[in-house]
Amino acid sequence: MHASIWKRFWAFVIDVMVFAVLFWALAQLIDNFTVSLLLLVLIWLYYALMESSPWQASLGKRIMGLKVVDKRGRRLTFGKATKRLLSRLITNFTFYFGFFSAAFDKQNKTLHDRLSKSLVVEKDVPFDPKHYSEEDEPVLTMVTVVSVLLALVFVLLLVWWVVLPQYQNFDTKIKAAPRTEITK
Repeated sequence: MHASIWKRFWAFVIDVMVFAVLFWALAQLIDNFTVSLLLLVLIWLYYALMESSPWQASLGKRIMGLKVVDKRGRRLTFGKATKRLLSRLITNFTFYFGFFSAAFDKQNKTLHDRLSKSLVVEKDVPFDPKHYSEEDEPVLTMVTVVSVLLALVFVLLLVWWVVLPQYQNFDTKIKAAPRTEITK
């Protein structure tokens, strides 16, 4: 009933490839900043419209035989699909550690599934709401907390070992550079 982690992974890869091709095609026509902004809007509309459509799935999920449902097995509204996408930002900001929580969950729910109260299930398998136990699994599980903490540690280590030395190196070069006055 619940989508396997690997099917979800390949669905994600397919969607990323769609957006990579789209980004490349648009970048040939307009500047990268405009393309980036346009792509953000297109990503929002793509996921929100596709997951709230009768397909109940992005192109990648559709190809992998998956669909997105709410806690009662119904199709998401456009607003709930948007909430799902926005909650995915939290997963993205934690360097995708929110996806790893699915490996430790009996329903294979990710952090953004929990936050948006949705599930990714097999398309052809009937949904049984009794298998969705929202009360048993709170949003902030130990795996979720550990995932976010690991992401924060990763960011701090990245800043400590990469960003800070580069800044100090740049600052030293600036201080050592001869000063010149601009004269008119």
